[in-house]
Amino acid sequence: MNVIIATLGTLGDLIPYVTLGRALAAHGHAVTILTNDIFRGHVQAHGLGFHAIACADAFRHAFEHGNVWRLRGGVHHAFESQNRLAVLPAYHYIRTRAERGERFVVLATHNAYGARFACERLDLPLAAMTLSPFWLRTRQPPIHPLPPHLPGPLADLCYRFADRFLIDPQVGTGLNACRREMGLPPARRFFHDWHACADLHLGLYPDWFAMLPPGRPSNLRMTGFPLQAPGAMPMHAAAAEFVERHGKPLVFTTGTGVADVADFFAASARLSARLDRPGIFLSRHPVPLPPTASPPLARFDYVDLAGLLPHAAALIHHGGVGTCAEAIRAGIPQLITPLAHDQPDNARRIRRLGLGAAIGRRRYLRGDGARQLASLLASPDVTARLAGYRRRIAEDNGVDRAVATLEAHWGKSARGRLSPESPAAATHTTGRSAAGRM
Repeated sequence: MNVIIATLGTLGDLIPYVTLGRALAAHGHAVTILTNDIFRGHVQAHGLGFHAIACADAFRHAFEHGNVWRLRGGVHHAFESQNRLAVLPAYHYIRTRAERGERFVVLATHNAYGARFACERLDLPLAAMTLSPFWLRTRQPPIHPLPPHLPGPLADLCYRFADRFLIDPQVGTGLNACRREMGLPPARRFFHDWHACADLHLGLYPDWFAMLPPGRPSNLRMTGFPLQAPGAMPMHAAAAEFVERHGKPLVFTTGTGVADVADFFAASARLSARLDRPGIFLSRHPVPLPPTASPPLARFDYVDLAGLLPHAAALIHHGGVGTCAEAIRAGIPQLITPLAHDQPDNARRIRRLGLGAAIGRRRYLRGDGARQLASLLASPDVTARLAGYRRRIAEDNGVDRAVATLEAHWGKSARGRLSPESPAAATHTTGRSAAGRM
């Protein structure tokens, strides 16, 4: 297969798709990633094709201002500052390749609108990808921010209300202008069941994390977390030296897309002192550290969590699903301080599994997280659950399962031609012409 992976987001959002791309390339498939130009070097360093669909300044405007992490207005800010600008470049790139007679499969995330629309307009093979169950609008268990045990019809009503009065007004006008330029009819409810219109939906998480009820989408295949193989990345040398000298640290991170970190790390330094444990701060933004901190603290721009977390005591973080997965694999408790988007929902799932706790960002900044974290570290029940899920995630290879799922659906041809035995080679009817479902 020739494979185009289209996605937008932070480095943390991109890493799983680079991991998947590398695995596809290892199976002989040609992979090109469409994303922001700021990640060109990262993608190409892994031997994958790259095409920019947004400029680095758009990324900085999207993520180096706090608006993207606000519950109110965050979707609009992300859309206007980057996602809308990427629609037509992605569309024209895919269209150009299709008009040259190339055969390929498109893998697209929810915000890769240009890729989604290109597949709809040109009738191309499309696999939807979701990193988190948050993007599935299921009735049970309801996703955040809907309250638990909300009856299904009321959940549907809430989704309709959110689409009509919150989401569509923020993205609908801009997206429909792009659709008009592509020769597509207007659409609505752009986040509702969009993945059901694809040939295949890859849920890049295990079923025990998704906790989906019966009646899940028929095209959904949950393949597990797309984590790098253990030992794929060596541990950061300076971080390894810190752990060797001071013992297992608490690891603190706000994710790769948050710039306003000073208050979070100040509260984290106080938490580290209250629990008398060393701390490691992960942020590419400067963080002033106390010159004579006790216990000792350290900051690093970036450390691969797969190498660091097995040597840590606990992880305190923002709730990104990839970060959650790495903590589960390392078998350490996590205290989550979510901001927006899928983070509160991921925190709820970690809490339901008994693998950690969640605390609002304001409470955390006031210093209310120490008691929760101490309880997690001292709980035999949490320790047992962590060990059990660590075994489960070790037995699961989400990347290989995702590749196998794609190959089973479209065939194993490395030249981009759908295999004759593949149903998609003979007919390609997905219902994407129903614009209202996009």
